[in-house]
Amino acid sequence: MKKLLFILLTTFLSGGIYSQGNNLQFSQVLNYSYYENSPTLYNMVSQGTITVPANKVWKITSASSHGRRANDGYTQTSYGSIYIDNIEISSTNSSTPYWLSTGTYTVYLYAHNSNTHVYGTLSIVEFNIVQ
Repeated sequence: MKKLLFILLTTFLSGGIYSQGNNLQFSQVLNYSYYENSPTLYNMVSQGTITVPANKVWKITSASSHGRRANDGYTQTSYGSIYIDNIEISSTNSSTPYWLSTGTYTVYLYAHNSNTHVYGTLSIVEFNIVQ
């Protein structure tokens, strides 16, 4: 009986430790696309800003980038990257999800090779923060 009670308590308590609570409510899905025509090699080029409204959080579920060399049309994912406030979020080493709290963030595209057109995308799920 003691073992059964211990197992039940452990199961219920461990579920609460790893849960995020009930303070997030789905709001909408956002998709952004970016393009930079032949940016300077090894230079981050601002694509503008994205703003997370008050009482909301954004979960970047997918971030991708690729470059296309202008001289031969060859496309490769390692030719471009997408950054948010100087943090690379679209490379083979980065992982999503990436969370953004309320605020304004600058989005950059980065060219890894010269004479490259760089494309980037962000897929975002917006949540309302409820109390």
